[in-house]
Amino acid sequence: MAKYTILPGGKPLEGHESAQAQVVTKDGISVLVSYNTVVARLDNEGWLTVYGLYSMTTRRHIRWFLAEYCNGTCFSVARDVCVADNMRYNIYTAEVQPI
Repeated sequence: MAKYTILPGGKPLEGHESAQAQVVTKDGISVLVSYNTVVARLDNEGWLTVYGLYSMTTRRHIRWFLAEYCNGTCFSVARDVCVADNMRYNIYTAEVQPI
């Protein structure tokens, strides 16, 4: 099995170091990369954008990202608000905005 490459500035999700997911943080923006695909983004003002759910494994990565970086934001918010409604969600104020 090929070794998964951590991107510059990337780090594995806490407690899930063997998962093929990592978070790249730069200038206060944290980006979840799962299997070399950007799937979620959290900016320094708390706006969460999820670009897709992809596979069951990537959904698991999104759950872990939400728990670690998004104050435990529920997965249903990512699924129903961000992806299905094409919105971004503020983890601090619960506001939603179109992407």
